[in-house]
Amino acid sequence: IHQCDRLRQWQPDEIELFEAVAAQVGIALAQGQLLAQETAHRKLLVQQNQDLGEATRAAEAASQAKSEFLAMMSHEIRTPMNAVIGTLDLIQTTPLNPQQDQYFNIIRNGSETLLKLLDDILDVSKIEAGKLQVEQHPFDLHTCIECVIALLAPKCVKKGLALKHFIDPGVPRYIEGDSHRLQQILTNLLSNAIKFTAVGQVSLRVIAHQPDPGSPSQDLQFMIQDTGIGISAEQQTNLFQAFSQVDTSITRKYGGTGLGLTISQQLAHLMGGQLWMESMGSIAGEPPTQWVPFSSTLLGQAALPSLASDIGPGATFYFTIATTATANPEPAPSLAQHVEINPESGLSGIQKPPVLLVEDNPVNQTVAQFMLKQLGYDFKIANNGVEAIEALRETKYALVLMDIEMPIMDGISATQAIRIEWQTPNYPYIIALTAYAMAGDRQRCLDAGMQDYITKPIRMQDLKTALQRGENSLSLKQDPLPSDPPPVAQEAAMILDQSIIDGFLQMAGPEMAAELLHELLEAYAEDVPQRMVAIEKAIAQSDAEALRQAAHALRSGSINLGAVQVGQLCRELEQMGKSGGTTGAQALYQQLPLAVGQAISALESTYQNLQLAVV
Repeated sequence: IHQCDRLRQWQPDEIELFEAVAAQVGIALAQGQLLAQETAHRKLLVQQNQDLGEATRAAEAASQAKSEFLAMMSHEIRTPMNAVIGTLDLIQTTPLNPQQDQYFNIIRNGSETLLKLLDDILDVSKIEAGKLQVEQHPFDLHTCIECVIALLAPKCVKKGLALKHFIDPGVPRYIEGDSHRLQQILTNLLSNAIKFTAVGQVSLRVIAHQPDPGSPSQDLQFMIQDTGIGISAEQQTNLFQAFSQVDTSITRKYGGTGLGLTISQQLAHLMGGQLWMESMGSIAGEPPTQWVPFSSTLLGQAALPSLASDIGPGATFYFTIATTATANPEPAPSLAQHVEINPESGLSGIQKPPVLLVEDNPVNQTVAQFMLKQLGYDFKIANNGVEAIEALRETKYALVLMDIEMPIMDGISATQAIRIEWQTPNYPYIIALTAYAMAGDRQRCLDAGMQDYITKPIRMQDLKTALQRGENSLSLKQDPLPSDPPPVAQEAAMILDQSIIDGFLQMAGPEMAAELLHELLEAYAEDVPQRMVAIEKAIAQSDAEALRQAAHALRSGSINLGAVQVGQLCRELEQMGKSGGTTGAQALYQQLPLAVGQAISALESTYQNLQLAVV
């Protein structure tokens, strides 16, 4: 404020007024500046939020794309991997010198490791994409656990470890849940415990918690405890992160990708539970608020006093799942279930004699392997009589499943050679596997030194009964042998005997049915062309014996899959070759491609229906 036309002496009251006005103007200016700054700040925040939203959406899209890429690549890589493993199976059927056999085992082990890695990556990609789901169905918890124990028991016996499991009396036997995913968690955690334990034992215990009295819902808590190398507090920091090991030396010494714990933790979450661990006084993971640790004393450690000085600090992993008890069709056991596997005595309670499967046909190998796994037997495969004798020289196999028709050395010749070399009439106990069921065939097998006889297609109950007779014979129990099989009835003019396929699928259960049928279908589709070529060549050369062998080989695999029409045509060709002639064989052979194609189409249709049922 200033007056320029004349001099003026401002009075004190005027100055006071001007100062008051100036103060108000200053306040107004300051408020204007603050408002301008706030407006700019708000615009900046809006822009930042927009940028953040776009960045978040971009990150989510990138994560989704990554997960979809991993899933796609896992599936794509599995296709050539299946071809590699399938080719290795074919190579295994050919004679290999010791150096080639060593190379073969390296490639086979590497292929199986890579396939396991692909499965883990696929699970991780499903988890990140939110597509990993669990099912709800009633199942037998005891059977579920015993399958895992039986699967891992040979590793413990080989390392000299004791493997124990306890199921407390309060745990329901029949529950609602996903048995496959539960087995996946148990297998991951128990495998890790066995891998990192050199001396001592690994134990599993299951207890139940009921959140609300009178409620059918229960939380099951699983504990996997070992006497291994332990995990320090520093090493526990990244334990549950994907692709993480406690230190880099672990991968070099023990192998693995570090995905197992991540997958197991996510599966526990999906099943309404948590996963955590304790070792060396530290805890990692997600223990429940009210969690009370089990006794710090190792289960059954008193049984290992001589090893106490060598036992490591160990680690204990826990996980829970939410479940519901279902109706129990059998009376519940009054005592806790307790099964032990001791390194000195092998498997206690679930141990069965090892089985040597002598079979050259890949389809029949797949069928027999699956049945032996279902029955809980450890086994090895030999592709002919020569390999069988070599296997018996390396390992004492108590039970032998012996095919009759095989290249290089057949089952009859192999059995006679075994009896001459070992000079023991009852050990090993040899069971004939054959597509023959004619009068006198059984006696021919017994005369060669075999003790039992099963005709193809192999039925689970027939195999179980024969193996049980073998076990009883080895323990000096005498079970009556089966009488001569009845004459084979003429097969009906059908493409596929669905009852045989249904038998396989029923054994496999709803979770594994499609996978089993896919394996059988692949093995059959790969085996048929070479059998067809062998039949055609035998007919062209008028070689009756070669025709008999080739037709028998195709018939053997076909009837085990229920391909009735193919089996009937092959039987006629086989009988023709057996009689010493090939006249009329060409007319029969011309019917084979159509019959084989119809059988494969019927099997593929059944497989597709199974896949649709799963979806």
